[in-house]
Amino acid sequence: MTGIRLIITVLVSIVLICGASESVAAGEDLRDLMARARNGDMEAQIALAQKYDTGDGVPQDYGEALKWYTIVAEQGHPDYQFMVGQVYYTGKVVEQNYKEALKWFKMAAEQGHARAQYQVGVMYVKGEGVTQNFYEIKKWIQMAAEQGNVNAQAYLGDIFVKGQGTAQDFKKAYIWYGVAAENGNQDAAHNQPLIEQRLTADQLKEAKKEIDMILEKTKKEPGERQPES
Repeated sequence: MTGIRLIITVLVSIVLICGASESVAAGEDLRDLMARARNGDMEAQIALAQKYDTGDGVPQDYGEALKWYTIVAEQGHPDYQFMVGQVYYTGKVVEQNYKEALKWFKMAAEQGHARAQYQVGVMYVKGEGVTQNFYEIKKWIQMAAEQGNVNAQAYLGDIFVKGQGTAQDFKKAYIWYGVAAENGNQDAAHNQPLIEQRLTADQLKEAKKEIDMILEKTKKEPGERQPES
């Protein structure tokens, strides 16, 4: 069975945090680590979860690993809230449960976690654990798009083309397709020219300026770009 951490290996922030936790646990007596974890030390809780996840010094136990990851998530850590959500969403470690997944994704999303925001939007699109709701789709997808999530940027273009959860707006569709295309999304790169003919020369000029502004606003240093879902 796939380990919990391996489900979301693209989540860079989790990898970095876990690496730090491993150094905390290195050379530490398991009994002391357990005591610290039970006393609320988050680094110890993460390190202990890792041990059960990988079978490092203890029998491998994904259920016990999930228990400790969940304890960290319950303390409000958005990366681990997203992790727990992914576990329930994929159903690779526990029985698949979309409602439980959505609960954790929303916790992270409400704290500004872009991948979680995108995932919440996707679940509203598919009606996974929730009734399809175009207003909620647009709300969460736009939040993620504005933070630089490329899939969300491309999908937001679709939303404005179709007028789902908002008024149809070809200029905004062109803008978000343009942003996503500049960030490497091939579907958006294909769709953007199809929208261009619907814009006036002035609208096109304004749209291109807005694309540049959004790209500058959402630009991240190398290695910091929000991973795709």
